[in-house]
Amino acid sequence: MHLVETRNLTHIYRGNLPALDGVNFIAERKSRIAVIGPNGAGKSTLFKHFNGILHPTSGEVLVRGEPITKENVREVRKLVGIVFQNPDDQIFSPTVEQDVAFGPTNLGLDSTPRASPTLLRSSTGCPRNTA
Repeated sequence: MHLVETRNLTHIYRGNLPALDGVNFIAERKSRIAVIGPNGAGKSTLFKHFNGILHPTSGEVLVRGEPITKENVREVRKLVGIVFQNPDDQIFSPTVEQDVAFGPTNLGLDSTPRASPTLLRSSTGCPRNTA
């Protein structure tokens, strides 16, 4: 079973604007994956499907082997979170580390980091917090 998988994922925005066309993607356990491309290539659109923010026009998104549904989207969001690539654009807190911790806290879960802040920063490429 894969952590996240898409099968022939297609997304067309309002106005018939195609963003994704038949994307097949697999994120294996303990893998490191870089999704790169120019602005407008569909990277953010793809990632917004991983936790149910966007819904496919066609195809499917699976998290731990299960399709994302209205019934399980809350559980999916406990597993899949999104952090902006620019640390200056965080929503809830001034640092990536604090923004990541917001999700579990908001869900009433333990927000204790499972990895050290240094490890989080080095694996995400975010600069060290100097504040």
